[in-house]
Amino acid sequence: MKAGLVTLAVALAAAPAWDIRIGPREEPGQPLVIVGHVRQDRGTPGLAGMRVYAYHADARGDYFLPGHDKEGPRLRGTAVTNAKGEFRITTTMPGTYEGGPPHVHFEVWGEKTPRMAFVMNLMPPVKTKPDSGSFYDRYMSQRAAPTSAPTSAWANHPLLEDAHGVLHGGYEIYLKWGIKMPAKK
Repeated sequence: MKAGLVTLAVALAAAPAWDIRIGPREEPGQPLVIVGHVRQDRGTPGLAGMRVYAYHADARGDYFLPGHDKEGPRLRGTAVTNAKGEFRITTTMPGTYEGGPPHVHFEVWGEKTPRMAFVMNLMPPVKTKPDSGSFYDRYMSQRAAPTSAPTSAWANHPLLEDAHGVLHGGYEIYLKWGIKMPAKK
């Protein structure tokens, strides 16, 4: 029986998670939590089992450590949406570069869905009310309207800052509006 529990624990630890952390806990920068869903379009149910690869620059605006640019972005991770199509990513606020807003890149794909690209531009935070209910529900009810309509792969998203200095953002990814990425060779 003990060996069976160890096998189960190993399998669960290796299973893809809908809730991931990008980078180490001691990564410099203000904590940021992004929650959302992957959907085909507005009003459609969330899609389970979709891969959500996210990456972004560090607090200085750098994607790579010096001399490591061939390894891919340093702050990156892949979540797999749960049964409701939800994902949650805990990370730190990206820095800016070349005058653009801080942002997070997303690539989303699934068994019958080609890889699609999206960018979440992060807008200045507003303070939130004290905690009550699920954070995602509060985010959706308190947030200001996006500064650009979520009808493209790029959308501006205001952040909320809680009493502990943690930034929170919600990102509804609509596959209909993604940019299809070329197949990898």
